Amino acid sequence: MNSKSKNLQIMWCLFWIACAAFTFLLWDPSYKLEYSLIPALSKNHFWGADSFGRNALLLTLRGSFISLAFSFIVVILTILIGFLYAMLLFIFPNRIFQFFSKWILDFSLSLPFLILALSIAALRGSSWSTLLFALLVGTSPLFCRLIATRSEELAQEPYVHASLAIGTKPFLIFKKHFIPALVSLGSVKVPNLFAHALIGESTLSFLGVGAPIGADTWGSLLHEGHYYLLEAPHIAIIAGVPLFLTLYSLQQLSQHD
Repeated sequence: MNSKSKNLQIMWCLFWIACAAFTFLLWDPSYKLEYSLIPALSKNHFWGADSFGRNALLLTLRGSFISLAFSFIVVILTILIGFLYAMLLFIFPNRIFQFFSKWILDFSLSLPFLILALSIAALRGSSWSTLLFALLVGTSPLFCRLIATRSEELAQEPYVHASLAIGTKPFLIFKKHFIPALVSLGSVKVPNLFAHALIGESTLSFLGVGAPIGADTWGSLLHEGHYYLLEAPHIAIIAGVPLFLTLYSLQQLSQHD
């Protein structure tokens, strides 16, 4: 990916995030127009309105901010879980512990998080905690495996063996030698993790098992839009096109030469 394309994708992400943040802070979604389902490109309402008479573009920006903020929380927790897992593997090099931890990791990777989320939602109902748990199950195992593999490579380095031989505590070795290398690796995977979290949130909310009912997220807006594809397709289009561009930009940014 050339630098010009990369800069355009970064500019798009920053532009959309900034617009979404300003809209979330300044726009009151309780304000409604006199009529609902106003089509886009109307004389007095360029972007159209949803089924409740709310500005479709501003509503999409508000929902975008909520989805992006929630995905950011998922990414942070995923990174913390990955680093904690790598640290435990190094500090406790017990074969039994490593066997069971890797078995649990392999088991988690085999679970389709969408089916798991549907099962949890059937028992608990749609909620932020259900969505958070499902996304962490979907994103953290793969990242943990990546971080653990890199951690095992670092553990074989001569300077690590030398530090252990002179009695340096494993935690201090992990802090000094492992964390900088793992941070460098994790920073490369952040756009990819962010894209996966955003896809997961949008998918689950679209299916009605993600964000709680009444929350404006990207997925819930698409869910609303699919009811009015014939009479008001602008609802789905205004929500779907920015989501596609954001996901495409994040996926491209995750690819490095």
